[in-house]
Amino acid sequence: MSTKEPLLLTGGLGMVGSAVCRAVVASGRRPVIFDTGHDRSLIRSVEHLCDFEYGSIENPLHLMAVTQKYKPTTMLHFAGRLGSYVEQFPSIALQTNLIGTTSIFECARLMGVNRVIFPSTKMIYGHVQQEYQHPHYKPVPEDHPLNPLILYAKLKRATEELAMHYAKLYDLDIIAMRFGSSFGPGILGRSKAIPLMGLIESAIRNEPFQLECGTEQKDDYCYSGESANAVVSALNVPLKKGSFRAFNIASGELISLGQIIEVLQGLYPNWQGRVGPGLDYRKIGMGYYFQMDTSKAASELGFKPQFTFKKAVQDYASLLLNT
Repeated sequence: MSTKEPLLLTGGLGMVGSAVCRAVVASGRRPVIFDTGHDRSLIRSVEHLCDFEYGSIENPLHLMAVTQKYKPTTMLHFAGRLGSYVEQFPSIALQTNLIGTTSIFECARLMGVNRVIFPSTKMIYGHVQQEYQHPHYKPVPEDHPLNPLILYAKLKRATEELAMHYAKLYDLDIIAMRFGSSFGPGILGRSKAIPLMGLIESAIRNEPFQLECGTEQKDDYCYSGESANAVVSALNVPLKKGSFRAFNIASGELISLGQIIEVLQGLYPNWQGRVGPGLDYRKIGMGYYFQMDTSKAASELGFKPQFTFKKAVQDYASLLLNT
């Protein structure tokens, strides 16, 4: 029996959403999972402590009906289109990521939901200024200029602007979490767009993996479990009605790809993984690799990173091998 406020969690079966689900259950809450998927493998250990509703955020009437049924005080919105899909199908991405998120805000204000927490991204900053790039890596604060270059990040910026408007106009408490370079078990898996996940999953499966460059490239990553840790931190602070706040969330562990290889080989001594010299292993531009300043989340939310990269890999492996 849950001892804390009811929660509606959209996208609760996905990479980050499933981690949020497990974390909120561990905190004594019972989430209502609202998702278009049916694969519960990533929440198998806690599914008996959740309620489930099949549905899409693109159907606002159904969303409101579910909200009326369960009467959540908080909505955790983690449904959306990801990766290359967004760039390839802009019309669908707009409908889901922007219009769908607007439906979440509308539902919150019409149905008396006090708080909405949703994910944003480090990509919202675009290519950061030189002082924040290699080799300096000065931590990037939330007030760094926002200049998103890809559609996914542009939609996140628009969503943040909408959130600010809704919070002020309708006296809501809305929090956006700008996650660092995200990774974790999920459908993206060994996606070529996220070579870090390819490295991790190949090591777990003892399959060789090679990247042509990038061993010196450092970045600040955000494991899905760390994202969930931040969400629970936000749930535990008092409401701040009429306020929109955005927080950087990441591990705080600035680590190079070469160091990642060392960690993986330490955990899996028989694994053969190699990365060539140089930087920018994702071929996305040097301005996308940086450390995030999470001091605001620490002071306002009490956020404390819980996952070193090594601990994240161990948790990743445990989840992957049990799904």
